[in-house]
Amino acid sequence: MRAPGQVQGSYIAEAIIERVASFLSLDVDVVRKRNLHTYESLKFFYGSSSGEAPEYTLPAIVDELFTSASYFNRLEMVLHFNSCNKWKKRGISWVPIVYEVEPMPTPGKVSILNDGSIVVEVGGIEIGQGLWTKVKQMAAFGLEQLWDEEKKYLLDRVRIIQADTLSLVQGGLTAGSTKSEASCEAVRLACSILVSRLKPLKQSLEEQMGSISWDTLITQANLQYVNLSASTFWVADDTSSYLNYGAAISEVEIDVLTGATTILRADLTYDCGQSLSPAVDLGQVEGSFVQGIGFFAALAVRSWCLSMPGTTTEKLVANINYACGSGLADCRAIQEGGPCYSTNIINVANYAMNAYYYSAGHEDFNCYFDGSGRIVYDDPSYEGCVYP
Repeated sequence: MRAPGQVQGSYIAEAIIERVASFLSLDVDVVRKRNLHTYESLKFFYGSSSGEAPEYTLPAIVDELFTSASYFNRLEMVLHFNSCNKWKKRGISWVPIVYEVEPMPTPGKVSILNDGSIVVEVGGIEIGQGLWTKVKQMAAFGLEQLWDEEKKYLLDRVRIIQADTLSLVQGGLTAGSTKSEASCEAVRLACSILVSRLKPLKQSLEEQMGSISWDTLITQANLQYVNLSASTFWVADDTSSYLNYGAAISEVEIDVLTGATTILRADLTYDCGQSLSPAVDLGQVEGSFVQGIGFFAALAVRSWCLSMPGTTTEKLVANINYACGSGLADCRAIQEGGPCYSTNIINVANYAMNAYYYSAGHEDFNCYFDGSGRIVYDDPSYEGCVYP
């Protein structure tokens, strides 16, 4: 899950807001908006990351979202729908978010080859978040002042290669929603070094030959032994951390007989400042929203842990001993006289493994049992034996 811990923490905070509103018989919108940070409280909690007062855009984001999404009109429509329908109900809610970004040190290397192509290496790993796309665009941006009229073709000459721990020995982590911009800054600095080396040569050649092409510039640079490779290691200073702000409104419909849930509409507003690549950032916002839907929808899906078909008797016994022993699972139901007591070792092992899976927190790895466990979504309870 993206932003591990942040999602759960936000969910808990919003649940508290809902609970407070319910307990005090207040409109939850009033409670939620009253608890938005002021700039003073923001600075108290986040210190220098809060930036200057004009940079705190969350209240403005919320107001803009209410207007663009027609929130209050739709709220009235939801209340009307619910009063007229018994078996289907709708809900609409808005949630703000504050996310602290702390960029990490990142290396970057830009090299111009003899054929004029540009090779870029960065510490960040491309995992579908568009990091390489942003880095490629930054490299073209950083070198474009050397290309004049043909600079629109510069992007086609840039390629990113996957660095390793030998080519870039301090690659660091790709995490925290910071590596793309940190990698771009490292590349921008490397490009600046190359520009500083090549610009005097370019000016000298133009005085002799007039306008020159990129290929001519690089050929002459090689002949004059100009270093066409630049490496940097960007380290964030104390003022580099900052806050991201966003808000979203979602409207859903639930069939109270089947539990089927339909997302009728979702509106998201995100302040990303000056985007490095708007198309990539838009995809990231939409993708993270869909991923969040999957995360929270999965919380409502029951699962159980059973043994793999074909597991040996010895392994089943070992699983029972672990689950009911050091695993501290409640195995009273499979003891003699219990509702799940059985002479079938598979039934006993299934109950014990599931009891451990249940007590340990329903995480996938709690059902591993050295490869002999599997997660199912159909309730394995039978007769008087009810699985937790």
